[in-house]
Amino acid sequence: MGLRERQRLIRRENILAAASDLFAAHSFNEVSLEAVAARATVSVPTIYSFFKSKHDLLLGLLEEDRHILEPNLARVVERLPNDPVQAMVLIAKSVLLDGYDISRKGVWREILGASIHMGPEQRSQFRELLSITAKHVRVALNKLRGTGSIHDDVDLDSAARIIASYGTYLSFT
Repeated sequence: MGLRERQRLIRRENILAAASDLFAAHSFNEVSLEAVAARATVSVPTIYSFFKSKHDLLLGLLEEDRHILEPNLARVVERLPNDPVQAMVLIAKSVLLDGYDISRKGVWREILGASIHMGPEQRSQFRELLSITAKHVRVALNKLRGTGSIHDDVDLDSAARIIASYGTYLSFT
């Protein structure tokens, strides 16, 4: 990776860190892109070169969280215990502790709240990012089914969505 690309990644990380700081302390409506730019020591047009809107900036935080979380979830599922309760607790623990910055619950509440007002494209991206957890839960449930730890008649897709949704809810509360 060349110097320009590294500098671009650093700017993006600085923008996300600044946004995270501000969204942890203030509501979505109170945070302006100007404030994020000032905190990140970049210009507002620089933010727009990474994110189309403030909603997209929030999605960038969620995307970063899932980018960090996904390999951790894969490792948990790879070493899954046969006890379904223990397995789901390990997955939930990973969702809660292994992402971007779980200590900033306010940020995650802002993401969830802002998702209600997102446009269709952003809402679709939001759901897609959240489905990453459901994908890993489904793999785990399928493994547990293979060991006989859960019944064959369990609807794995529905169960995975429910379990992942609950884990997501815990992340945001």
